[in-house]
Amino acid sequence: LILLLGIIIPQFFLYFDSLVGNSILLPLDFLQYKHMYIPDPNHVLPRPRDMYTSDLITVFEPNRVYAAQEVRAGRLPLWDLNNYCGAPFIAANHTAVFSPFRIVDYLWPSPYSIAWSQMLRALVAGIGAYLFFRIAMRVAFIPALIGAWLFPHVGFLVFWNGFPLQAVATLLPWMLLATHLAVTRPGAVNGIFLSLATAALLVSGHAANAGHILLASGFFMIYSVIALHGFRNLLKRPALGAVACVLAGWFFGFLISAPQMFPTIEYLRTSYRIAHRIQGDVDTVPQGLCALNQIIWPYFYGNDKTGTGYVTAGNLLESGAEAYIGLFTCVVLAPLGWRAPGLRNLQWFWLILAVFSFSYVLNIPGLNLFFDIPPMNMLRNNRFAFITGWCILSAAVAGLQALCVRPELWRAWLFIPFTLCIAILGWAIVNMFHPNADFVRLIDSLQHGNSLSNKSLIETDVPHMRAWFQRMSFLRVFTALVSLMFWLMLYLRKIRGWIGASVVGCLSLIEVVIVSWGINVQSDPSLYYPPVPFLQSLSEKVTPERVCGVSSYIPNINVMMGLRDIRGYDAADPVRIVEFLRLFEDPRSAKSPSYAVTQDFAPLLGSPLLDMLNVRAIVLRETPPESGIAFACSDDYWALENKNVLPRAWVPESVYTVNDASVRLATLQMPQFAPRKVALVESPVEISLKNCSGTAELTSEHPNSLAFDLNMLTDGLVVISDSWAPGWKAFVDGKSAEVLPANHALRGVQVPKGAKHLELFYRPFSFTLGLWCFAFACGSLVVWYLIGRRSLVKSDALEITQ
Repeated sequence: LILLLGIIIPQFFLYFDSLVGNSILLPLDFLQYKHMYIPDPNHVLPRPRDMYTSDLITVFEPNRVYAAQEVRAGRLPLWDLNNYCGAPFIAANHTAVFSPFRIVDYLWPSPYSIAWSQMLRALVAGIGAYLFFRIAMRVAFIPALIGAWLFPHVGFLVFWNGFPLQAVATLLPWMLLATHLAVTRPGAVNGIFLSLATAALLVSGHAANAGHILLASGFFMIYSVIALHGFRNLLKRPALGAVACVLAGWFFGFLISAPQMFPTIEYLRTSYRIAHRIQGDVDTVPQGLCALNQIIWPYFYGNDKTGTGYVTAGNLLESGAEAYIGLFTCVVLAPLGWRAPGLRNLQWFWLILAVFSFSYVLNIPGLNLFFDIPPMNMLRNNRFAFITGWCILSAAVAGLQALCVRPELWRAWLFIPFTLCIAILGWAIVNMFHPNADFVRLIDSLQHGNSLSNKSLIETDVPHMRAWFQRMSFLRVFTALVSLMFWLMLYLRKIRGWIGASVVGCLSLIEVVIVSWGINVQSDPSLYYPPVPFLQSLSEKVTPERVCGVSSYIPNINVMMGLRDIRGYDAADPVRIVEFLRLFEDPRSAKSPSYAVTQDFAPLLGSPLLDMLNVRAIVLRETPPESGIAFACSDDYWALENKNVLPRAWVPESVYTVNDASVRLATLQMPQFAPRKVALVESPVEISLKNCSGTAELTSEHPNSLAFDLNMLTDGLVVISDSWAPGWKAFVDGKSAEVLPANHALRGVQVPKGAKHLELFYRPFSFTLGLWCFAFACGSLVVWYLIGRRSLVKSDALEITQ
């Protein structure tokens, strides 16, 4: 009860308004920003409180709503109709359809459930941490309790609140605990526990972050085997059995997650973003040694929120602040961990792992070479810093253990952290009266009307920024002073035992909760995607045809209003549709960011390629060009009708084979290219397709299936204006037919003369294979359990006989 209350009460303190239904735990104010969603006839542009959390309302909330809608309708959302002219949904991974945390959304799809999902993640994180500290580290109740209370407030879990990364990170202690049990007591039960933990990790919405946690678990396995069996016995049966149990647990866990992981792997092979990472593009560059400041003071360089300012490169989410777990925890409790009986070797492990996991952020020569090796070069390795925060916390739990059980703690070498505290206090006082030079330069620039930042800061922010930095400076001085007072009391032997550990632990908790206050935006429920009458009426007019938003609303939000866009935003950006869109992109349009390459896409009006994608309307927030014909104009929105739009499916007169992708794209980009007359395929068709004639009419549509009525006067190729992807199966009058890539990015099905009906189903082999692997893994785990149970019964019987 004490454990649960210590987790729940800080969550209520931080998110009370959202938990009681007065607010929604989303940065919905972002929807008011320029050209994001909410109409603004008067062109008053309120700035979001935190620009860097916009993915919560542009990606993850539409994904949550779509997944819940489909599952509650009895359908598995394999395919998304709404973006990129159609794209894989489950395979995008961050959609987290199979995540155990999604159960809340399926049972209660309301946006008010988001805060309670956060409560669930905090409980999972805290309980897992408590069990790990008690079982694996064998510490007393109080140290494990304090560590469990602190873990849900580690910087990574607070700053990434609501993101799939956070859901994955909450499972770190469970993975380490399962690994420890599999090493120390190898057998069926612990192997199955590790399998389930691994599967939950891999399906919770961020495979890259799961990879970092698996890497940390691998290092912990190596340490545990060596600590238990010694170097000399590593090749003997007990040690090999422990390693085999861990490897089996990971293997079967991966197979259990295969319905998620196999489609993800297949989809990432066609990812524009991943391809560029492999070529050496880096989303987030290392910070360098300055990141060390943020481990103890996450706001040393400011904040990204409105009215403050971040005065160094990058942003807070991707910085060294991910490893923050409190000044008191870091410079007081963690050093004391070296005095905990029986935990010194483990302290060395935490120290080495902390340095390694922070090495990318620090840009340590030599160690950084590891992150250039595939598949590490496909990940955003600055997020590996989360493991550093966990290592510091674990070291601090050992320090609390030392306080509880050591009657005499002080040693001469403890003057080192004592001196460090004095230095930190002096630094904090100096910084209070002489702020960071970059901050001063930013203030001066704002006062002269020239912002040095790209965060939309304005001169009126200056008083708020000064006051905010002053408050943070005072907090730094206060925490540093309390830390110094603790060392003095420890030296004078005025603090010890479980009471002293409890007081110190509670001070640590208070510090991290205060720092976490106000980080996660809680918004007025009236801002939750309010209906826009113009967009609602447009949806009724054009659906199931598509639109293209141009500086009118950000991609993916169209899901919330029932519109289908040719743009999209996910973790992959499917390469074929991206290459196709760039063929007719207006060169005057804004350059899209590398992490969302179609976000600011604007088409060349009149392009036949626009017609080919079944785009009926172009949605604008500016005065339309004279050449356009407006559907309507209201609510600060405009829509231009594309009267040359091709139907959802059509039969071109001729079909040509063009194998070379560059030649194919160049041909499509030619001004004289006519999609009604010509289609390009990548492999020779079985029969000559010249002077083709026929029609195709859409009769039914679901996310995973389409049906057309055909009237084929000759043999021909039915081109469907939906994105091609592996896994689409076609049936012509009940007979199987191949779905070909047509015009580089779309689907084509060869049909004979006289064909009457065409059906398409999305049945990716990767998902089917994943289901078979899932079944195999479940069966294998049952057999493993039965064999283990039988061996245990035999062992007990033999012991009784003896």
